[in-house]
Amino acid sequence: MTNDIIELRLLAKCFSMNMYKLCDSQIYALAEKTGFQNLSQIKEIVLSLKTHSFNLIKLKNNFILILKFTKSEALILCPSFDSLNMYLRHFEWLKVVSQSENICKLAYKLYTNKETPSWPLVFNQYAGVKDKIEKSINISSKEMFINEEEVINDLKDINEIALEKALGKITHTSYIGSFFEKNNFIRGEKDVLIGYVSRLNQAAIQTGMPIKEAFIIQDKLMEKIELEARINTLPAWLNELTWIYFYRLKLLRKELTIPIEQRALRYIENNIKKKITAKEIANYFGYSQQKLSNLFKERYHLTINQFICNKRIEISKKLLTETNYSIVSIASILQFSDSSYYIKEFKKYTNMTSKKFRENHSINIKDKI
Repeated sequence: MTNDIIELRLLAKCFSMNMYKLCDSQIYALAEKTGFQNLSQIKEIVLSLKTHSFNLIKLKNNFILILKFTKSEALILCPSFDSLNMYLRHFEWLKVVSQSENICKLAYKLYTNKETPSWPLVFNQYAGVKDKIEKSINISSKEMFINEEEVINDLKDINEIALEKALGKITHTSYIGSFFEKNNFIRGEKDVLIGYVSRLNQAAIQTGMPIKEAFIIQDKLMEKIELEARINTLPAWLNELTWIYFYRLKLLRKELTIPIEQRALRYIENNIKKKITAKEIANYFGYSQQKLSNLFKERYHLTINQFICNKRIEISKKLLTETNYSIVSIASILQFSDSSYYIKEFKKYTNMTSKKFRENHSINIKDKI
């Protein structure tokens, strides 16, 4: 195996991608994490592309990067992420979008052993494997605004098929963004994306996303936009930003069928090492503290604060027996106000001091720090 192939495989592994080579109408795997089911159909897309180009292709449920050298030679990179959570997966795909040009340039250099040419990065979107989405440029400002409203309404309705179709149209945001992109006005592109995220965030809150969560997502996305040196393929950014909100709202709709007290318990388990209170949990779900507390106690026979303390004590038992963390460190990790309070609560729930518990149950393993 040549060093070039080894380095290409390292690149694929670094970005969690499958990598293939098209040569004389045949596709060969260079680095394959998991098989790509639509590979034979992808070949048709590759053969239809212009030569001497870098390409970012958006399919229904994936992105593909293609380096087209000649009519019969190309390099194909297909992201392969383990997460089945589409909300998290679209965050991963947004990373691919933001790094697409750099990945293509690095792959070119490793594949050819030559300096990277100034090939354009072209973005194309496909409704299916073969059906390229063509956007009409003969459209009025009024139609652009209508199209954008359609995107927002389909997002709020959590209508996946309609949203996919709406995202294939030119909107006011995509039109303004394309103007800035053509003129390489990076600040303008970022402002367009930030404004769009704000609108998506407002729509998500109106649809029922907890305000705190919505602003955490918004801050995360805005930070990512601001940290980008360049915004390549702005239409792909607009797509992924929309789908991130869509799939979180879709998951929330499913979660809303779960009783509030179960959702509160799940929230506690997911945030047990953070500072959380009954009031904060009630605010997160938009409930009064009294109502949520009553429902929680009725179901679990403990107050929310008692449950949180119980949960932290159980975790502390594991830390006491499996690590050499000090009592002070354990108290800090689990958000007890101080070690004295932790010791008091531990004895209250276990009828034993934390020190005695460690002596009786320690499995004598090395500190994990």
